[in-house]
Amino acid sequence: VTEDEPVMTSPSRFEDSLSTDLSYALSQSMSSSSATTSTSSSSTQRQEQPIRPNERNPYVMQITNGIEGIESTIHRHDLNCVVFLSARFCKTCQTMNPQFTRMTRRRRDNDNNDNDNEEATSTIEFAKAEASGPAGKDLGRRFDVRAVPSFLLFQNGKQFGTPLAISKLPSDELDRAIELLENGNEWDEDYVFDRE
Repeated sequence: VTEDEPVMTSPSRFEDSLSTDLSYALSQSMSSSSATTSTSSSSTQRQEQPIRPNERNPYVMQITNGIEGIESTIHRHDLNCVVFLSARFCKTCQTMNPQFTRMTRRRRDNDNNDNDNEEATSTIEFAKAEASGPAGKDLGRRFDVRAVPSFLLFQNGKQFGTPLAISKLPSDELDRAIELLENGNEWDEDYVFDRE
């Protein structure tokens, strides 16, 4: 694993994440050392890919390259998406990784159960993006993110509402924002933050 690639932790138990990450890092270093002849071409390809399929977490897309990654995946394809913005140095973000995965898995499972064995596709995608490093800092400035962890919502490829600085999942505010997004409603800050 290189310094440019964030390590995603998504085991069902947080305690298992260390051994999972170590075994993943070891397998990656072994595969990269055996492919030293094609390093320059594969690193070029890796930098050009703004979204990376996540073999370890099929529920959450990994967006790389900051703003470019958001534009080429969410904006270009007019997606409804919830993006978890985190940073490698953020302990709260590391604690929330498995909680975010659990939340997305439950939402997907509920979508599948609601459709009675039909091929179910959720109207909302879930993704994670890194807020540290130059690309992550540009991303944070572009969407006015002031702290991590934060959540960005996109409706039809455009930013939906304001960034939500949430430090614990499950979150009533995030659930209400996702409900508005899923139903195609307008952003209602009073509803999201339960102000009357």
